[in-house]
Amino acid sequence: MSLTAEELFEGIGASERFSGRMHWATGVPFAGVSGHLYIFRRRRSISSAELAAITHRSGDIEVCLMRMDGFPLIYIGSRAMAVATVFVPPVDVGIETYEWVAHTHPLEMETPYEGVALGPTRADRQALETIHERWGQTESTVIICRGGRVDREVTFGIERDMRTPPGTGRLWTPAE
Repeated sequence: MSLTAEELFEGIGASERFSGRMHWATGVPFAGVSGHLYIFRRRRSISSAELAAITHRSGDIEVCLMRMDGFPLIYIGSRAMAVATVFVPPVDVGIETYEWVAHTHPLEMETPYEGVALGPTRADRQALETIHERWGQTESTVIICRGGRVDREVTFGIERDMRTPPGTGRLWTPAE
């Protein structure tokens, strides 16, 4: 049986990492705080345009949209850390489904010394590998945005057939 939004809120919010940094999202777009996680009480879809608007209102830093047991969660990143590495729950904590839906690459983060990736980065692909190992997901989306608007969407993935779990020498499937 999947967890309720309240159970997710209590469980994640009780963790050391998110203690005092877990909030209920009441609507979109909203302005979030860097390093904080927002969960919706109802299952609903979040569009790319809404995620771009949240990114802009939150200071034009990377934002990540996840879905746990059907409930959307939004993590507001920081300039110092890629959101791809933020939170991938283990499979034995009661969550039945996890999906890394999308994350943003705001063009405003560009500096004279560093550009903004116009697609998935190495960290994005490594995060998807980790998610694949735990949850079987093979695709996610990067939303390139500027000023709260979507510039383009880039779907990226990994090849499931080419993967083997460490030390087994056989192909991995989500049923294992």
